[in-house]
Amino acid sequence: MKLKNLSYRFFLSVLVSLLCATPRSALAFCGGDGNPENPFLICSVLELDQVRNFLKGSFKLNSNINLKNKKFLPIGSSQSTFSGHFDGNGNTISNWSFDDITAKDVGLFAVVARGATIRNVKMKAIQLKASGAVGAVAGYSEDQVTISNCTVQGKISGADAGGIVGYGFGTYSKNTFSGAIEGSDSAGGIVGHLAMGGTITYATMKSGSVSGQSAGGIVGRASALISNSGYLTKIARSSSAGKIFGSSQAGGLAGDVYASQVSDSFSTASVQGQHISGGLIGLLSKSKILNSYSTGRVLAGGSASGGLVGQGWDSSITDSFWDLQTSKSESSAGGKGLATKEMKLQSSFPSTWLRTTWIFNARKYPALITSGNDAE
Repeated sequence: MKLKNLSYRFFLSVLVSLLCATPRSALAFCGGDGNPENPFLICSVLELDQVRNFLKGSFKLNSNINLKNKKFLPIGSSQSTFSGHFDGNGNTISNWSFDDITAKDVGLFAVVARGATIRNVKMKAIQLKASGAVGAVAGYSEDQVTISNCTVQGKISGADAGGIVGYGFGTYSKNTFSGAIEGSDSAGGIVGHLAMGGTITYATMKSGSVSGQSAGGIVGRASALISNSGYLTKIARSSSAGKIFGSSQAGGLAGDVYASQVSDSFSTASVQGQHISGGLIGLLSKSKILNSYSTGRVLAGGSASGGLVGQGWDSSITDSFWDLQTSKSESSAGGKGLATKEMKLQSSFPSTWLRTTWIFNARKYPALITSGNDAE
């Protein structure tokens, strides 16, 4: 009996020693050590929740995560920002619901700090509601942040509301949203408010609706300062569909664009603004549009509306077009109106529409080569 007790005690002491010698982080995840070369592996809801305790680490989602009936809170805060690396690895986070009108920054990550990267995240059946910056992936994103190849389906509601990011200064590439966005201030299918230095490329709003004071299929509001090096905030090679409504400005791609550049993009979304509405851009100020088009119905409801741009000042619009027939709009604050048949002819578009960027198929509108969204 004494021998058995000694053996048992010895076993316990060895086990305790091993547990004490094992880093706390290794016990929190199903693999990895948190370094970029060997990221923590996330296999469960509990492990996803542990990310908030290692905000500078590197992570890889190793399985699908279902948050149905789980009280999951945004990771981090304005005081504890995420500055690590997160790879969704093609797995899906689903059924996350969050409703707190007192919350300010809401997303999978509340606030994402400089140097962070988030990629390959899929989210579906997401419902988020708060009073501040709300986006499925990130509520608020600082500059020098990269968020790429994320796909979201759901409903997002906030002051600055976006399908991917609520309010952001970062670089956002190859992100896709479908669902509903509601913003009391700015609302966009990808980013609610894209601020100085922010860049969006290859973004797609596939379907759904966006409504807000300034509303757009890709961004509600884009703003910047003009530097000697040109426009700092840019939207390029992006497309949108669905329905856009703005209580002030509404645009198929963006509601309110200031000191920014839009290039090689298109929208098929229907647009209605109570004050200003445009098939591509609602209000365009000190900005530039290049090689872009719109085809959606523009419903005039206020002081200014246009097939391509509702109202513009101190801006330039180059080699950009709208469909006279489908938009039901014969005028625009820039651009050129074409009949539907002309819009589907390659010969209607100048050489600045590069064949490395656009696809021209017979009897179809031009499509972006890598957008994955062919306009019919």
